[in-house]
Amino acid sequence: MPVSGEKNTLFGVYCNDCCALEIVISVGAEFPACPKHPAVRTSWIQIEISPDQVIILPPKSKGEPAA
Repeated sequence: MPVSGEKNTLFGVYCNDCCALEIVISVGAEFPACPKHPAVRTSWIQIEISPDQVIILPPKSKGEPAA
């Protein structure tokens, strides 16, 4: 089970064990700390989702701000 600070080796949706926060994380990205418990090392569990639960957003243009 990966923990915060480790690099991800398998793309997917993960849920943390302390707050049930769900994230999508790509291969090579570092697992984050829990935003509610930043001082505690967080374990992440990969969860399965059905394809109809996935929403893919179009990429932003280079001139468009991210926020």
